[in-house]
Amino acid sequence: MTVPLVIFAVLGSAQDYLLGPTSHGQQIDDEAHGRGSRNLHTVFTSECNNKQFDWFTAGVYESFRVSGMRGSITRLLACSQEDLKKYKGLDLGPTFVHPNYRHNPLNNDTSASYNKPASVMHFSREANFSEEFVLFIDADMVLRRPIDPVALGARKGVVVSEYVPYMIGTSNGMAAEFLPAEAVPRAKPVGWYHIFHRDDLKRIAPLWLEYCGRVRLEPQRYWSINGSIPHNIPTGDVYVEFGKAPWISEMYGYAFGAALAGVEHIITQGIVRYPGEVQDSGQGPRILHYGIDFTIDSSYNWNKMSYQKLDLFSCKGLFFGPPPAGNGLPRHEAMRYVVNTLNAGFCKFYHSSAHCAPGSAAAAVACPPTTRPSEAPCPEGASAAACCKDSQPMCWQWALDEQCELNQGFMNGACPLACGRCAATRAVMASDGL
Repeated sequence: MTVPLVIFAVLGSAQDYLLGPTSHGQQIDDEAHGRGSRNLHTVFTSECNNKQFDWFTAGVYESFRVSGMRGSITRLLACSQEDLKKYKGLDLGPTFVHPNYRHNPLNNDTSASYNKPASVMHFSREANFSEEFVLFIDADMVLRRPIDPVALGARKGVVVSEYVPYMIGTSNGMAAEFLPAEAVPRAKPVGWYHIFHRDDLKRIAPLWLEYCGRVRLEPQRYWSINGSIPHNIPTGDVYVEFGKAPWISEMYGYAFGAALAGVEHIITQGIVRYPGEVQDSGQGPRILHYGIDFTIDSSYNWNKMSYQKLDLFSCKGLFFGPPPAGNGLPRHEAMRYVVNTLNAGFCKFYHSSAHCAPGSAAAAVACPPTTRPSEAPCPEGASAAACCKDSQPMCWQWALDEQCELNQGFMNGACPLACGRCAATRAVMASDGL
């Protein structure tokens, strides 16, 4: 296999911010533990042949900046040599390029999930970084507050991870089908983020990759296929078809690989949350995962899968619709943080001459407001179009999916605000601004 190209595009030095950490999910005194750690290197996975990962990336970098995280951050970019020649986004931020394992050369299986363990395997072996600890997150996450690995209990031999309730295969007999008896008790229902000691990561990563493949390619160990086992063993994936690998195979790959590597876990609850699940009125989670959709005030729906066509490098100056103010609930504030952090990242991208030409619409675009402008009251009985008000919570998603142009008749009537037919605001921010 070709040795990966290592690229570190310098963004600038990390900023120092105050920290309010938690340990084991409990609050720690801010005065005694008021600062994050420079000894933590944050990494996340991405692919160079998927436009969506570029805007994910802009959000991660922006959240790293505004959250007050210290230390360093690096994108782990899966990219073939051929795709790398065409890829425009190497200068989005600090980047480590490694071979794309979507078509796994080790077992000839095809799944994008292999890139998670493969990315940290190459990074831990080949990258020149100095930090003792590594924070691993997904690309569809944003950082909200700083993280101190030592305050959370991370140390050599101990990984800090989040409890994942659907990882039932770690305790119902599935682990015993893959692991030697002495390793089974160490298989834990964890995922979403991990904080590793760098030496542990080197040992875990290749086993993570191996067991990701084994869980995917050896379904007879949890499905009773021709009597392979006495009965089916539930994996926690309620949608998986008989005989097929669960979508969480990579997560089991980690759980089983880490168990075989001999590490223990500190399991947190609440470090990561979906925005719609945030309930704490205090400081709340440190990481927000926008893997599922959310709705604010029934008038604004946001789903990452609706924006698969969004291409930052088209330099059209596209943003997500500014979120409504909500009613002050913690979950609404978390949802607003996700949208506004992504929009801020987009704005920095568009205003960079390295990405969008000075004469392009994006280069002159005004950054969107953080709260949707108030709408004038709609007279009773008037249509949405007459009031210039969206009648569907999906309007902003449809607008960014180019439906204002492709389906003008419907969109002008149902979504005039999102399609920029109103003077107050626009879903597609162009050179004329708001």
